[in-house]
Amino acid sequence: MIKEATKYLILLVLITLLSCLSGSCILAQGENNNWAFGNCLGLSFNSGNPVLFKTALYSKEGCAAISDAFGNLLFYTSGSMIWDRNGNRMSHGNILGNGVYGSGTQAALILKSLANPDEYYLFTLDPQEVAIGANPKMRYSVVDMRLNDGLGDVKVGQKDIVLDDEMEERMYAVEADDCGYWIVGHKRKDNRYVAFKLTSAGLSGPVYSMGTFAGFFYGSDPGEIKISPDGTKIALIFLGGSYEKGFGTQFRIEIGEFDKRTGLISNTAILDSAGSIPYQGYGLAFSPDNQKLYATMEDYSQLVQYDLAFYPNISAVKNSRVKIAESNYMNFFGLRLGPDNKIYLANFSEGYISCIQNPNEKGLGCDFNNRHTFVDTAYYFYHATDPNYGFGFGNPTVALGYKDTLPGRSVDTVICFLDSVLLKVENNLLHYTWNDGVTGSSRYVHENGAYYCLSTKECTMRMDTFNLQFVKGNLSMAADTIICPGDSLVLRVRGEGFRWQDGSTDSVYVIRNAGVYSVRIKEKGCSFSDSIQVGIYQAGAFIAEGDTLICKGEELVLHGLSNPGGQLVWSTGSDLGSIPITVPGSYILEAKNICGTFLDSVYVDIQDCDCRPFIPNAFSPNGDEANDEFKVILDCYPQQFSFSVYNRYGQIVFSTYRLEEGWKGMYGNVPADVGTYYYLLQYRTPLGVSITYKGDIVLIR
Repeated sequence: MIKEATKYLILLVLITLLSCLSGSCILAQGENNNWAFGNCLGLSFNSGNPVLFKTALYSKEGCAAISDAFGNLLFYTSGSMIWDRNGNRMSHGNILGNGVYGSGTQAALILKSLANPDEYYLFTLDPQEVAIGANPKMRYSVVDMRLNDGLGDVKVGQKDIVLDDEMEERMYAVEADDCGYWIVGHKRKDNRYVAFKLTSAGLSGPVYSMGTFAGFFYGSDPGEIKISPDGTKIALIFLGGSYEKGFGTQFRIEIGEFDKRTGLISNTAILDSAGSIPYQGYGLAFSPDNQKLYATMEDYSQLVQYDLAFYPNISAVKNSRVKIAESNYMNFFGLRLGPDNKIYLANFSEGYISCIQNPNEKGLGCDFNNRHTFVDTAYYFYHATDPNYGFGFGNPTVALGYKDTLPGRSVDTVICFLDSVLLKVENNLLHYTWNDGVTGSSRYVHENGAYYCLSTKECTMRMDTFNLQFVKGNLSMAADTIICPGDSLVLRVRGEGFRWQDGSTDSVYVIRNAGVYSVRIKEKGCSFSDSIQVGIYQAGAFIAEGDTLICKGEELVLHGLSNPGGQLVWSTGSDLGSIPITVPGSYILEAKNICGTFLDSVYVDIQDCDCRPFIPNAFSPNGDEANDEFKVILDCYPQQFSFSVYNRYGQIVFSTYRLEEGWKGMYGNVPADVGTYYYLLQYRTPLGVSITYKGDIVLIR
């Protein structure tokens, strides 16, 4: 029987084949179907609608995720760490870029190699915090999905390779006019754009273009850069803000034309700005039809739309600005076009992801929904000073369409009395994927059905089809089954010339152990076989919970199970599948089923879960080993814990999520100044109660 995932894959391949025959060959482009961003959040579009899932990632801003063409998540990154699809850090996944907290706007980008379909280029940028005291760089590493048993890892010798320096914390990728990508960024304190081209031959560039504005920050200017879906227009928003020196606090939106052939940007102009008003902007997104541009601005309080039908009349485009949404407090940040052609907005002031549901429509017809996707607390860990899903949803990858299609074969055949047959396709391409996930230019099959092989090389594709019908003997054994320990199963077959897997030729076969048992029959020159899988019940009574402690006044529910199914009786007299417990003691479960009578037990004790902190009001980190550390002491171990210390300028000098860690009086790599500092403590007690403490601490030397 074909599994659901395989049937789905077959359908996608069929769609691909039909598309090729109609002259527009496009693979199922699910590379952007899974997003990983913010505080352990993921968003999957595989069902058509966005569905939240949990990840291991934490990043304030820059992040990226990559899936295969069928929407299967491969890996994701914060720009400084890479996690595989199971949420485990890759062995060599600690890379340079995006800082510890992931605070670079678009500091991570993933693109599939065109020379090797199992390899991926990961580009990273340094965030503004690095740029303040050092030269921020653009780097790349290569992830090989053949490593670590198919979970992927960074290739040795292809890690943290520098491409350019003095870069801002934003970049974007777009398809080139041939088989390749353009990766576009912007120089800091400079009006130049920089573009690199990635093809099957590797990376080339840089290509520099002159823009209009040189940016604000002495560091790496935040704010998004976006290229329209058709690759003809480019827009960049300069954040503005209180960190600037000598430029006021206004922001800028710059727009221009992009050439997919050369990677050059031209005809740039300032589309909009805040003048002398202290406003800031952050996010940008083009509509799917390339005719609208959306931006978040006015100190992040507004979402606006520009009509690009007037372009290149910049004044007319600016005058077409329509306010789509407005908030009384800052909340609108990054924008991203989803695979469903809707634009999603990071609105971290509420527990929802916002959405522009019809972005091609003019004005309020775009149908903005401020509460589109609910972000349940079950999907993220709250951080006191950060939005729960960051300032954006990460950089998309580019899914290249196949421009050239080679003719393939279509074979219909009957296989008479053979267990398997070797299928071969021409091996003049590089990558071969069959509809059931098998790879290689040849493979053996032994079942009826349609077999499709998709062969690719760079932007070239070929589809071969085999429709097979096997003629086998009429042999049918019992269905797979499970027996009780000590029981036996008797199998009987009829016919001539049969042989069991262990060489036995008896028509009766007795099974007492778990395993796969098969028989082969030869008849009229044909050979055919059947098999049965037999398992042994792990018979018994089972209490799901082990020996445990519960809080005073708390109720614990014990869950019982009989394997195989049967009658349950607890030592309390209950015959239900679960029982509530409020007092300590031993609890015994008896299960009666077809395999016998079994017992299991668990011991429950009571604990006091009151949870109070001790917070000192001064400390002296002078190295005398007395009161050298500012540390919170709790008389419990909380479910969640967040502790931050600020200086009088509101800057974070220390932050931790580990109860055992305290502040040693350092700011960066130097001792902090003597004086008063402020702390924010948040934790959740064992009973799930959220507690917040604020106060001050005096640092004495």
